[in-house]
Amino acid sequence: MEMRETVLAWLRDAHAMEAAAIDNLERNIDRFDEYPSVQQKFREDLEQSKRHVEELDLILDKMGGDRSVLKDMSMKFAGMMQPYLGAMASDEVVKHLLAAHAYENFEVASYRSLAAAAEQIGEMQLKDMAERSLGQKKMMADWIDQQLPSVTREYLRKVQ
Repeated sequence: MEMRETVLAWLRDAHAMEAAAIDNLERNIDRFDEYPSVQQKFREDLEQSKRHVEELDLILDKMGGDRSVLKDMSMKFAGMMQPYLGAMASDEVVKHLLAAHAYENFEVASYRSLAAAAEQIGEMQLKDMAERSLGQKKMMADWIDQQLPSVTREYLRKVQ
């Protein structure tokens, strides 16, 4: 497979990841009423994912990319997450935070790969976008990592 086709495949995957993140956040953001700081951070992440989809749309258009595989990729990822979610804590907030943490780290790895591939084919606009997205996803993953202990402790206090 040519590097350009590899980059297009990663672009499609990144677009699908962001679309899945938007869907997931829109469906679950109200579960965080008891945790306003988490809810606010997830609202910010939702807006950021919407901006990423717009950027990815523009780049896919510029490169002549096909979006036909997006739904399949989103569904594949959702299916991959179900066993992970089922195995975690019974509290929905803790469960969702753990899933979000795994998802953000998945996106970090994907954007890192996309940036490297874009650099290889000389698509510097795409490389810059991927690196910017990588930084934002890394900050979100780190933020969730910091929140997990206190949210989990609060959950454990409630069930004892």
